[in-house]
Amino acid sequence: MSFRYVTGMFGAPHGFTRDTSQSTERREYRNAVMVYERILVMLLPQLFSTVVKTLITFFNETGMWEMETYVTSCIKKILLICKDSHGVINYLLDIVEISENCPTASDILKIIQNLFTYGDWAHMDHYLLYRFLELYRRSTMNEEFESLRWCLESCIRQGFTCMKRNELVTVISVMMNWVVAVNPAMTLKFAKVMEYAAGTQNSEPYSLSLEMSFMYSLLELISSPNRYLSLLGCRLVFLTLDRLKNGSDLLRAKIFFPTGEFPVKIGQYDERDNRFIQEINDVLQTSLLTALLNHGFHLKSVEMIFGVIAAIIVEVPSSFSAAVGVSFAMAAQELVLTAPDDLEEAGYRIHACVVFLVSLVCYVHRAEAFYLYLSKVIEFRAKNAPQLNPPVTTCYDEHPVVLARRELYLEDYEARYGLLRCFACSESCRSEHEVQQKISAINKQMKLQFRTIFTRRSRKSSDLVQS
Repeated sequence: MSFRYVTGMFGAPHGFTRDTSQSTERREYRNAVMVYERILVMLLPQLFSTVVKTLITFFNETGMWEMETYVTSCIKKILLICKDSHGVINYLLDIVEISENCPTASDILKIIQNLFTYGDWAHMDHYLLYRFLELYRRSTMNEEFESLRWCLESCIRQGFTCMKRNELVTVISVMMNWVVAVNPAMTLKFAKVMEYAAGTQNSEPYSLSLEMSFMYSLLELISSPNRYLSLLGCRLVFLTLDRLKNGSDLLRAKIFFPTGEFPVKIGQYDERDNRFIQEINDVLQTSLLTALLNHGFHLKSVEMIFGVIAAIIVEVPSSFSAAVGVSFAMAAQELVLTAPDDLEEAGYRIHACVVFLVSLVCYVHRAEAFYLYLSKVIEFRAKNAPQLNPPVTTCYDEHPVVLARRELYLEDYEARYGLLRCFACSESCRSEHEVQQKISAINKQMKLQFRTIFTRRSRKSSDLVQS
């Protein structure tokens, strides 16, 4: 009895049209299954390729792909013996690539998605990974395969749950090269898959799961003059850093009152994470300030830019991350106060986000002395310029108030003193002089970065006027 004959019997459980009762048909079906399993034991693993190809050819010729559960069960019986999930899926993808029938290809992709929930996926084969990504890219380029794109996206997302963090980083790196070379509409199509990959399996320390070259590529994306690419870069960095899944709690500007309770999860201090933030700090701050200059008049961009810093403050609760957060807030405030006319319209939102960021630092580190100063600024704004306080809105009413009053804004020396009071008695610091020296160095560094970016922006504007 040939293997092809047995698969034929097994492949048509409802095709026994002889004049027999239903119980006889069920008995014959069970017998066919037993014969099928015995033949698999005889032929596997030596003839693995022959068995899989024969079974797939039979399903393809008889058009049985729409019977997803049944076909999946047949393939799983092979995997019980061989454990070669990668090989089976590669054979199935061969049919998808040559198939001219979208419904058939969609059915096969649903079967592949079911196989991702079965078998040993401790490691994802890179060749298989690139095949999925290439199929997805091709499907986004052709409107006729729109339905296939959704099946591929669902299949890829299921596959992400089986990948390690470094493999997901590889996925994002490959797709980043695509989005730079396509139009903004295509960027939005790729963005969903990239963001899902960035937010999956990100529970390890940053230094173990993220390469510096990868982070620098993301930060370069943030500083892009293209609004969509910059926003995508911010979202990818935020999702990569947001291991505790605080999500929207850090993407909506609010005031973190010291006596309030907020659903924000605060991470545990890890020296490896702290060193990682120190290494990327220079490029991170420069990229975010550049994005704020280029796209600060868009509400979503502003929220994502400040959300990245907020994620660092919460995920790595240390004196350095707090100083980075406050320094960035002061640099953003200075940027608005000395900004060109096109950024003044967004000044209200940025000032509100500055308060949000500083209050978050006070909330995470229980900086009561620092919050006393911040509360004075918040109260003065509430009386004279409430539009400068959170929450942010898309449009603001006219307020007859002189916004040049210094009492409406945070003072640089007060912010440094607030941080000093917060961390002077910390066990992780040696002395007050060390803390003050660290905070002052970061502030000077941020001011230098701001002036460099602003000077470069002014030169570009003057060149455009001259031309």
